[in-house]
Amino acid sequence: MEVKEIVTFIRTVPIFVKLPEEQLMQLARAAEVRECAAGDLLVEPEDEKNELFIIVEGEYRVSYQVGSGEFERELARLWPGDYFGAIAVVTGRHTTALVRALQPGRLIVLSKGTIDALFDKSPAFARALYSSLAVTVDQSLERFATVPFVRLDSYPKLEYTAETLPSRIARLCQALVVERDDDRLVVAMVDPQDARSRTFLCDVLRQYHVEFVAVAEDDFRRHAARLLGPDVDLASPDTPFEELVTVSPAGNAVLLSEREESDLLRKGITMAIRSGASDIHVEPDEEGGRIRLRIDGKLMTIDEGIPPARLHQVISRLKVISELDIANARRPQDGRFVVRADQQRVEFRIAVAPCEGGEKAVVRVIMPNPDFESLDNLILCGPAGRFAAELFENPSGLVLITGPTGAGKTTTLYAGLHTIVAQDHGINVVTIEDPIEYNLRFATQMQVNREQDLGFASLLRTVLRQDPDVILVGEIRDQESAAMCLEAATTGHLVLSSLHTYSALETLVRLRNLGVRPYLLAAALRGVVSQQLVPRLCPGCTEPVHPEEPIVQRLCEAGIVAEDTRDKLVRGVNREDGPLDGEKGRLGVFEILSITDQLRDLVDRSAPASDLQQALRPECFFSMQQYCRFLLQVGLASPERIEAILPKRPMYRENRN
Repeated sequence: MEVKEIVTFIRTVPIFVKLPEEQLMQLARAAEVRECAAGDLLVEPEDEKNELFIIVEGEYRVSYQVGSGEFERELARLWPGDYFGAIAVVTGRHTTALVRALQPGRLIVLSKGTIDALFDKSPAFARALYSSLAVTVDQSLERFATVPFVRLDSYPKLEYTAETLPSRIARLCQALVVERDDDRLVVAMVDPQDARSRTFLCDVLRQYHVEFVAVAEDDFRRHAARLLGPDVDLASPDTPFEELVTVSPAGNAVLLSEREESDLLRKGITMAIRSGASDIHVEPDEEGGRIRLRIDGKLMTIDEGIPPARLHQVISRLKVISELDIANARRPQDGRFVVRADQQRVEFRIAVAPCEGGEKAVVRVIMPNPDFESLDNLILCGPAGRFAAELFENPSGLVLITGPTGAGKTTTLYAGLHTIVAQDHGINVVTIEDPIEYNLRFATQMQVNREQDLGFASLLRTVLRQDPDVILVGEIRDQESAAMCLEAATTGHLVLSSLHTYSALETLVRLRNLGVRPYLLAAALRGVVSQQLVPRLCPGCTEPVHPEEPIVQRLCEAGIVAEDTRDKLVRGVNREDGPLDGEKGRLGVFEILSITDQLRDLVDRSAPASDLQQALRPECFFSMQQYCRFLLQVGLASPERIEAILPKRPMYRENRN
């Protein structure tokens, strides 16, 4: 390249835009133009060259050497106009990063010696250049520079500080909290250069300023076995399974890691399985795409700033393994696929929809065969639990479980089904699901397949000829499936199903709006269990709530807190020996409605919701307000969490007369 060409090019690079023409000419004359081939290593750990590279042509990968150096973990991709090596030039410090050319390219190279030589000729020029480079160093030094190395034996309070981070996440990211102040944490990681895990940890510990240090893997394993329990899975979230194979709906198996564009997806799936996430969100953003996991109801970022082209490849790969139309990005699509990871078989349900910036995909994670909870373990309030158990003891009729998406409706349905089977093994149980989430050894399970005209309604017609005693229909979605469930419930079968509503009374109105005949609804419906989820307080990690706080007053006005109990409320607090925010896991908030003769008569006459509300009595109705009152009184949930799930519109109160 000629000097004028170099000047023209570097004038477009941000760090040089403020330099005068004369100084740019000096820089161009001192620069070296260097060619490179694909695979060339331009910068390696502890490199003593101290050079600044400005990319003219080609694509380059910045990575970090992991373990014994057998493989590299990618940190960034660089293209023409980008530059690297600023840390070495400005500070003289060596980085742990490697920079490799992915294709033939050309670079403009300035050594620290060359820049220092220019200093004598033009101090103002050198100061201006170093000032520009310093901005880059401030942004990237923490990411690429070596972090301090520590030994865990040096921290006498480790037994307490380590519990700040939930054990599952500590195992997942191979990290332990070693120091803790009011608003600051020091986290020791086996691989502190893992940008994905660092982003994830910063999101989990978002109320703190987090600093990272390095720790040896053997040191971490030794202390983790003591602090997190002996049976700890210490696999890193980025360490691939020995076998990660996707199985399409047609049964075709493909090794997911065979394709380069599947790297992000493979790591996201691996992290979701090992962290127990319920959903994976792949979504575009103005500043680059991101991938988030929903863990215990909270969305945690595991990767962000993903280039749009690469995010599109991830979405396309999801479509391919789900056998969706990869060419159609203008309409929503739903699909599913199965992943075989080591000895596990995990099912994923995908929903893709067009949005600003491209497409968004949300993938529901269906883990294999969990240990199903009993109704007693799910519904902790005794009176509410007895109401629910009585509904599942009905020999026939329709019992509905309702709530928003992700509220645990399927878990409650299966718990009720287990209760029924435990009382009588000599029954025929048939389920109709979309998809089949968990294998039930005591039931015949049928999969909805709309392409073969096997919807909920058509399958239910078939099931009725199979001599069933109990029928579980995964979800009532339309008028036809609602009518079929009600008809089956009036012919001597016990039908269990779910519906998306927020309260028991709203369920009656929703079924009426679906066009269900009132007399059929009155004859078939036995009861409704409505539910939502809230974070559960950890015993011993609470503090009192002042009775005069505004939130206490609001809960009193809503009928949730009685005046004589407003001084007994507690909320979660961070303690050295407790979980984050004083909360661990989630629990259900339930509302149970049993249909009495009076309610049945009102439903048959299509009475308005206000009349139905007036007919609610303690002997047939346990309200969500009552359940919330119970959770607050026994200290299982905080007032803030309870208020968040309550409807903003005026709530009905239970009648006591």
